[in-house]
This record gives sequence, structure tokens and C-alpha cells, in this order.
Amino acid sequence: MAFFDTLKQNLMTASQVTMDKAKNTAEILKLKDQIRQDKREIRSATYKIGEIYRELHFENYEEAYEDCFQRIDRLEQAIEWKEDALKNLKQED
Repeated sequence: MAFFDTLKQNLMTASQVTMDKAKNTAEILKLKDQIRQDKREIRSATYKIGEIYRELHFENYEEAYEDCFQRIDRLEQAIEWKEDALKNLKQED
């Protein structure tokens, strides 16, 4: 009987170790997901700050932002051109 008691104890210990590892893994995944979500929210808030700043200072921005404003203007013009090209292509169909 000692053999079966030892076997039973070993199985219970292995089972507990496996459950602890699974619980730990689940907690790690949960925390990583929360970190990703927090980083998404930070990016979203940062983007919103940039949008608000741009709206408020479109004509009068600090020199440090000049490259950014010019880049945005170029990209908006490119988007507008591409949207017009798409419309033209769709009309040809």
C-alpha cells in the first residue's frame, strides 16, 4: 500500500504544480493584456492631445512643430489627390 500512497501523493503534487503554473500563466497573460490596453489608451490620449494642439495652433504654432505641421499638410494633400484619383477610377468603371 505504501507504493500507492506514494504514487497518489506524487500525482497530487504534480497536479498542484501544474495548476499553479497554469494559474501563474493566466495571470501573466492577463497583466500583459492590461499593459497593452493601457499603452493603447496612452497612444489614443497622446493622439488626441496632438489633434487638439493642431486645431488650436494651426496658423500659429511653435517652431519645434514646424516639420510636423508641414508633414501633415503634405500628407493631407496626398490623401486628397489619391481620393480624387480613386473617384476618377471608379467613374471609369
